Amino acid sequence: MFRLPDRYPRLRDVVEQTPLIDTHEHLQEERERLALGDRLDFAYLFRAYLLADLISAGMADTDAENMPTDALDQDEKWRRVARYWERVRYTGYGQAIALTIREVYGIADLNQHTYRDVTAAMRAHNKPGVHHWLLREKAGVAWYILHDVEEDGDVYRDETDPGLCRQALAVNRFLEDPLPLDRLAARTGIRADSWEAFLATIDWYFERYGREAVAIKNNCPYWRSLYFEDVSPQQAAAAFEKRYVRGQPLEPGDLKALQDATFHHCLRRAAEYDLPVQIHTGYLAGNRNLDLERIRPGLLTNLFVQYPSVRFDLFHIGYPYQSEVAALAKNYPNVYIDLCWAWIIDPYATRRALQTFISAVPVNKIFGFGGDVRMADGVYGHARFARWGVAWALTEMIDEGYLGEEDACVIARRVLHDNAQAFFKL
Repeated sequence: MFRLPDRYPRLRDVVEQTPLIDTHEHLQEERERLALGDRLDFAYLFRAYLLADLISAGMADTDAENMPTDALDQDEKWRRVARYWERVRYTGYGQAIALTIREVYGIADLNQHTYRDVTAAMRAHNKPGVHHWLLREKAGVAWYILHDVEEDGDVYRDETDPGLCRQALAVNRFLEDPLPLDRLAARTGIRADSWEAFLATIDWYFERYGREAVAIKNNCPYWRSLYFEDVSPQQAAAAFEKRYVRGQPLEPGDLKALQDATFHHCLRRAAEYDLPVQIHTGYLAGNRNLDLERIRPGLLTNLFVQYPSVRFDLFHIGYPYQSEVAALAKNYPNVYIDLCWAWIIDPYATRRALQTFISAVPVNKIFGFGGDVRMADGVYGHARFARWGVAWALTEMIDEGYLGEEDACVIARRVLHDNAQAFFKL
């Protein structure tokens, strides 16, 4: 049974009771969840990454993709997923879902006898205020930081969870190919028919939301390398004109140059507005898409040097390059480590990594939790994993004589709350 260690009661209590600063979420708007009505069922919990493990375990892609939709009824969903659930239930993704089912909805297990009960419990709680109930009351989240990645989403969302949510400007929208120029124009009133007009579009978002946002976010490793060269304005303008004025395709090098120049522009604006840069490093969600070279955190080193006043928040501990992240955060004053998502990717590797970070990196540079999910239910299980991992990592360090219990309590509060609160000025 999932439990926190109790050898050091003060530490256990601090870990259990400290409100969490959740550094990263993709949560859908509550109204979208409410609109699901009777279409909501147990399989929507699988949106919290379990689909990838199901496919990895042998489930057909189409069957997995139909889980969090209304294409199938819940009985047919269970029939198709049952044997694969038994294969993935022990991964971090599977255990996080099981924790939510057991501790939020009061159902001991997900199986052939209970999946309908899980659905009924989810529907019973699907009413106004469900996000506050799941996040604040159950998971103990003080604030979460939103990064909108919905296909029709915007750089900054106007409707969020009041009193719970702050946002990062989704500057990855400016690095997409093709660029969503029509959608950006509808939002800003600026027709980006030149490189200069495109930069004015970016500037509009910073001017409109830069004092309200708490960071900017870039998740580009899903489609390109983390290495951003400093490209001349002339080269970027030529690439933009060729692609978006003359409508001609770009060679890969020219496309990269356009994106490089765009991100450098965003970094200059981040420096101007004193906004930290949250950037995806390491592992990728999904299947058959993992390029281990383009996700390496060390590819960002030139940016750390060129923008010393910009604070970089490296996501997901760079997994599986967590030692590389530790070295970068130890060496560069403007580099910080974020454990968001990592607790459910690989719980034990993350627990060991936290001990490495504490023993190698200044303790103010470690952010201990970010749920990184779209369904609010998934935040609970992930939050429990974070508290579990922090408690066990620190307990072992006390046992080995590296820390005293009071030191461990201070570190727990910093990692779970204080560091991120100060960093993001919440």
